[in-house]
Amino acid sequence: MMSKDTNMIIRRTLVALALGGVLAACGATQPAAPLPAPTADGQPTAAPTLLPTTAPTSTAQPTTQPTAQPTGRPAANTLPAPLYALEEGQVVRIEVDGTTKTTLTDEEPFAPDALAIVALAVSPADGALAYIVQRPAGGTLVVTDASGENRRALLEDVPVSGPRWSPDGSALAVQVAYPLDDSPWRGGLYIVSAFSGEARLMLASDPPGAGGAGESWGYGPDAWSPDGSKILVSRYSQTVESCDAAILDVATGELTVLTARADDIPSLHVECGSGVWSPDSSTVYVALRRPGLSPREPGLYTAEAATGQMGWVVPAQTNDGTFALVQSFGVGPDGELYALVTRAEHAPDPAGDPAALPLPAALYRVQQGERMLEQLRDETFALYGPAVWAPDGSGVVIPTPRTNGGVAYFFVPMGGEAVPLLIEPTDTVVWGR
Repeated sequence: MMSKDTNMIIRRTLVALALGGVLAACGATQPAAPLPAPTADGQPTAAPTLLPTTAPTSTAQPTTQPTAQPTGRPAANTLPAPLYALEEGQVVRIEVDGTTKTTLTDEEPFAPDALAIVALAVSPADGALAYIVQRPAGGTLVVTDASGENRRALLEDVPVSGPRWSPDGSALAVQVAYPLDDSPWRGGLYIVSAFSGEARLMLASDPPGAGGAGESWGYGPDAWSPDGSKILVSRYSQTVESCDAAILDVATGELTVLTARADDIPSLHVECGSGVWSPDSSTVYVALRRPGLSPREPGLYTAEAATGQMGWVVPAQTNDGTFALVQSFGVGPDGELYALVTRAEHAPDPAGDPAALPLPAALYRVQQGERMLEQLRDETFALYGPAVWAPDGSGVVIPTPRTNGGVAYFFVPMGGEAVPLLIEPTDTVVWGR
């Protein structure tokens, strides 16, 4: 049974989904530079600068000063970097001691029972924030500095979602849904200048209902490659329950769909939203799933960025005969691959008992040369939401159910004691700088 806190999150998130399209991370106020209206084909009327090299000279100040909530516990570097989360529709920062929390935003919700901010992203370059404030006609994409100050709106009243910062912090990839009114915006994946707000349509979605079953595709960004040359993309059907992954070349606009070969892995597709880039941008690690809402398949797979060719790095069934159910995975800056894995005697059953979930998982290092799993910690953790891997490879934030209901968050290092974190139940936790 879900806790009261979890039910509240689901109820408020449904409001955001109904009114804002696919949710994302950005904000509100007057833009620092006005955004040209797009033409009928989705392109702005003025030629945008895709990756500008200069920042704006003037900025707007936040509406309120951040509110710190010290816990009385002395600061200690228990985390490798601060964490950001969405709590009650606002951005909060958890300091490196794991307990000191600061509320950075005070955005106004458009309705009493709606969340103000529905998505959040943190720049890997300088820790700048991007978030989306939902509005009745769509959303507002906002950027601030790492402290929530110097607030600027890049897009306003646009059905925008899924913001993803470029590695150098100069641009954001976003998804725009097809508007319900006469807006000139066209649905698809855009790149937006973080300085000027100018937008360029990179990949147009099909109009809803176009084509036959499964032929009407929408696109949203998942993750930039570390070198900024490519974007991992979710490609989803707008007519049937289907979603997979593709790689967009930013310079050429070429799209390479990642497809599991039928002779090797029949009836499987790449799980959208599951991909993680290798540090050299040559490879994407992905999970596979059967069509529909079936559980993730055992094992862990790779796709070459240049060709989309698939292979595996963790076999579905390991040498001891057990199945490796990889629930989450991350890559350190040195290329080390880590995973939270459940070792099971049987492959997952699509018609299995949902009450048996979540399955307990242990922390492993993937020894890629030998394609083996090395267990790093003895204890197991039941994931009650997405795990968030530290960019420096030092550990992972794990949400796990409390025994008396609700969700507890822990930072689990590769070695040493797990650290409880002062985070309220949320669907968004991201690492800062």
